Amino acid sequence: MKRRFLYVPIWKRYLDQIKSTVELRGGQGFTIPSGRFKKAGKRKYYGFRLEIKNGKMVNNISNSAVARDLAYLLLDDPTNKKLLSREHFFVRMNASFYCEVYDVKLHKGIQAGIIN
Repeated sequence: MKRRFLYVPIWKRYLDQIKSTVELRGGQGFTIPSGRFKKAGKRKYYGFRLEIKNGKMVNNISNSAVARDLAYLLLDDPTNKKLLSREHFFVRMNASFYCEVYDVKLHKGIQAGIIN
């Protein structure tokens, strides 16, 4: 039997931080201790990119339980979904468990060299 929602308890710890970054339309990054994820599941790779626009998933995260659990927390709660209904942002985590939350416009400005 496939276990579901292994990573929800981890993401609950960081949910307020993620939501406040989305509200402020800023960019923020933070490291999550790798042991938290490794204790919950046995994946080879925990990195992902999750993009949400107007309260809906934009990209395919079907192969990432880590991203699916975060998306579940962000989009299944009516209060969170209302907050996200007019936003376009992404959350990504790399192999070093560094998680970034960016407004898409801010990220595009940084990539274009308009914003430092």
